[in-house]
Amino acid sequence: MGDRTAAGAPGDATILLSAALDDYPGLRGAVPITDPVAAARAIEAGVGATVTLSVGAGFRPRLVTGLVEHVSDGNFIVEGPVGNGTHSAMGPTAVLRVDDRIQVLLTTKPGGTIDPAAFTSQHVIIGDLDFVVVKSGFHFVSNFAGLAAPVLVNTPGVGYYRKHQFKFRKAHFWPEHDTASPEITARRHSVAAP
Repeated sequence: MGDRTAAGAPGDATILLSAALDDYPGLRGAVPITDPVAAARAIEAGVGATVTLSVGAGFRPRLVTGLVEHVSDGNFIVEGPVGNGTHSAMGPTAVLRVDDRIQVLLTTKPGGTIDPAAFTSQHVIIGDLDFVVVKSGFHFVSNFAGLAAPVLVNTPGVGYYRKHQFKFRKAHFWPEHDTASPEITARRHSVAAP
């Protein structure tokens, strides 16, 4: 939820990638991460190359080593009921297989991954996976119906606000800070008939 690109998040969080790699060694999945530098390096290395990259940003970049499986321009057409037929662009994209079980879609743009085509266009076979991270709050549910059971994960990030999540040095606003309630009065203005 915190890295929802449609909510303005950059799509560069690695928290679910790290959880899968560190805590769930048997799971196979696909995780999109917006990182133009890492995507460019993987694309430059080429399909078949093994690369070690720092991916993502946000709260915690992650160092990974993986095999470049696929590269593309990142364009696809949405096939599900939500947005059917619309063109979507993730920018130049590389798929990196990490730990021989997690496919990381390194994108240069925070494209919408609410549709299976975001993955299948990159040669990711969803049916072979245990999970797919879509970085969406709700729009993905209809498009993935019959392919996966939706699970909403409350991760940190700008796409899902939590009080005291960020340190503000200059701003002072509610609900982050206690503020005095302003006195609000209403005035009624009469408009004369023409």
